[in-house]
Amino acid sequence: MTIITGIDLETTGLKQEKGDRIIEVCASLYNLEERRKLLTWTQRINPQRSMSEDAQRVHGITLMELANEPVWDAVAQKVQAIMQKSDIMVAHNAMFDMPFISG
Repeated sequence: MTIITGIDLETTGLKQEKGDRIIEVCASLYNLEERRKLLTWTQRINPQRSMSEDAQRVHGITLMELANEPVWDAVAQKVQAIMQKSDIMVAHNAMFDMPFISG
């Protein structure tokens, strides 16, 4: 069985290296041979920091909506477990998303 995972993130801004963080992660796993969805998982995350107005305009998520969500350390293992099941990863914007996940 070949598992393809599609992943997409929303963040507080554009610069992971300057402290911007993930505020939402969505992953969908598919069995390639059976052309069947195995899982769709979406989790919002409390970034414990401010968010740029430009980022908020793009995704429409407010800090108030994130106040009671878990922090990244509480969901990182779940993201890692999903990624480890994958034979092929597809990201909406991989060059942007991957530093946030791996950093």
